[in-house]
Amino acid sequence: MAEDKWNFLANPPIVGPIDTDYHNKELIGSVRAFYACGKVAKMLADCRKRPEGRFVHPEKCESHARAVVDCYQEVRNAPASCASPYEKAFQCLQRGGSCASLLEDYVKCEHPADKKYN
Repeated sequence: MAEDKWNFLANPPIVGPIDTDYHNKELIGSVRAFYACGKVAKMLADCRKRPEGRFVHPEKCESHARAVVDCYQEVRNAPASCASPYEKAFQCLQRGGSCASLLEDYVKCEHPADKKYN
């Protein structure tokens, strides 16, 4: 069977093995995005709830969808000011520890996307 390289995620197709480092980085980015991108994600969800007649026209919500993707891509990278809390959370996840408080510390660190998207 031919391998399909296309996916519908915000990220480009994955090349190579998916290891623990990759999973932990994505987890930290997803936690951060949950808080930083919540407002734009809600706007997209609200737009998708309001069909015109019987149909939802995706192009009407395109700007909201782009904002969600842009926000997620932006928060995936920790700014220099948040490098220490990010690294602590990452190392904790690598060891398989209980990392909720370290993830909270990272989320509390001010990220430029917080003001931009909220």
